[in-house]
Amino acid sequence: MNLKPQDVLVALKLLVAPERRSYGELAAELGMSASEVHAATKRAMRAQLLVELDGRLAAMRRNLREFLVHGVRY
Repeated sequence: MNLKPQDVLVALKLLVAPERRSYGELAAELGMSASEVHAATKRAMRAQLLVELDGRLAAMRRNLREFLVHGVRY
């Protein structure tokens, strides 16, 4: 599986602003389409950077930090 740069952007947005939002709201805030945000969240969930808790998406802090420190350059 290959992550895209927008996957990291969406994960970071959910890390710093974890409020419950729709894909459309996230898309407007990030300047992306709702379908791009949806696809990004699905890829980030498969990479274990995001998780769904109680019906909302949340960043997996430890995994995201490890990825940013050691994996993003690859």
